[in-house]
Amino acid sequence: MCRLLLKSKLNAQQLQALEPAIAPIYGSAMLIKSAASVDSPNDVTQGYLDHFLSLGGTLVRDEVMSLSKQDTQIAIQAKGANYLADQVVLAAGPWSNDVLKTIAKPLPMGFERGYHEHYEIPEGPTLTRPVYDVDGAFVLTPMTHGYRLTSGSELKDKDAPASPDQLNEVAKAAQQMLKLGKLVPNSLWLGNRPTLPDSLPAIGACPHVEGVWLAFGHQHVGFSTGPATGRLLAEMMLGKDTFIDPTPFSPARFN
Repeated sequence: MCRLLLKSKLNAQQLQALEPAIAPIYGSAMLIKSAASVDSPNDVTQGYLDHFLSLGGTLVRDEVMSLSKQDTQIAIQAKGANYLADQVVLAAGPWSNDVLKTIAKPLPMGFERGYHEHYEIPEGPTLTRPVYDVDGAFVLTPMTHGYRLTSGSELKDKDAPASPDQLNEVAKAAQQMLKLGKLVPNSLWLGNRPTLPDSLPAIGACPHVEGVWLAFGHQHVGFSTGPATGRLLAEMMLGKDTFIDPTPFSPARFN
């Protein structure tokens, strides 16, 4: 992980000294020293799971089809089995409404779809931190599986066919900025980022359905805001004082 502090403006010479792998095509740059990056999001989330299991948690993998009330409990109908729970947290990202609509009114969700691909890191000077080319409209990040190239958002339904046109276009600009290796086979990724009309996630009790809690709609920042969401929701479920005001995130704001 790369962790820095503050920010400063760099001229062309300072940028070259900091990141010699970047071609000398920029007149200036902004160094965001308060940013951080993760080499492998999968390893981080696996770490969360391992910690949960070490505390006595249990992992069950199944495909949830629907939720329903059964007396005071929530019945979970899944492909592999049926389950009963006193409380359920629905945190299924872009698929949350698919389950929510089986027991309550779905929320007005849209999708800011995004794409990325990985390129091999060639011999020679290498990039040491994420770089955002504003005019080129791409971000290039050194990661465990090579350089990750990311493009902008695409507003489409989550089930629409993949259309990585933006990514293909910005790849040309990225090749001018930095020497990239071969495209990593089968590395094309499409994420259906869930977004709500006011750009805030839904975190809190599901309106009119006791025992169901919602935690979704984080747009592009679910990976970084997930831990804070988990803490806030846990405090709410336990009736504790929350570390921030949960009101702006209430799912009831759309009723």
